Amino acid sequence: MNQILALITKGLNHPLFAWGTLPLSLLIFGTLLGSRQTGFHFLPLFLLYIFLLLTSLLERVLIKKVKKSLKYPFVLNHIYWSTMIVVLILIWTTVNWLSFGLLLLYLFFIVVAYNPTLNMEQTVFYLVLQLFFKVIIISYLSYYVQTKFLEWDLLAYLLPNVLLFFSVIIYRQRGMFAEEDSRYQYFIELYYLPLMIISYALGVVSMIVLLFVQGATLAQVALYALPILGLFILLALKKFRSSMRMDNYLNVIILLTIVLYAITVQYPGR
Repeated sequence: MNQILALITKGLNHPLFAWGTLPLSLLIFGTLLGSRQTGFHFLPLFLLYIFLLLTSLLERVLIKKVKKSLKYPFVLNHIYWSTMIVVLILIWTTVNWLSFGLLLLYLFFIVVAYNPTLNMEQTVFYLVLQLFFKVIIISYLSYYVQTKFLEWDLLAYLLPNVLLFFSVIIYRQRGMFAEEDSRYQYFIELYYLPLMIISYALGVVSMIVLLFVQGATLAQVALYALPILGLFILLALKKFRSSMRMDNYLNVIILLTIVLYAITVQYPGR
């Protein structure tokens, strides 16, 4: 049994796990809600997922460049951007030009956000724009590629997700701070852990309130809340906490929370 747990922990701590699960967390809510409306469409979802994997890889490379801790063969640069161009063209042809344009804008933001001359990753603008592009824009796109239409009231259902991802982005941004040369950086360094806990708790509470407003039974809410409570109990165990990478654990708990939320919530749609 201990060997099985050790194997699971090793898998969860692998860098590729975080790389693969975060894009899935961003796509899963809009995909599940959209596929209820018109059925599931695999190809546009797959292309969006590949695009997010590529941009996530780009972020990791740019972060390491900011820290001056990365060297790689220049030929990989050509392979990467060739793959990105192919994926964007396929999205243009299989979805539409608007989706292509929004993803191009998202890609532009990623490049600008880690530009060493701007130092955006050291400011509150990084946090706000990350939440806007990753949670709002990507969720709307994942919904749109399933339904081929947009509904503005979906934004209200995304607000809990914004609170959830706040904790992930705060944690990552804190790791990029070069030095505490602003009030914002000092505030995040001092209060990042309470901020992460409070934002996640508010996200879960807002989801539960929304479920009750929709007429969900206590049993349905319990079905949503109990797995999340179990993850928190695991986090309280020092042995488990010390064996897990925090960013990977955050990805796991947020993915599970959003999947349960998407399954339980009743989005009216058209």
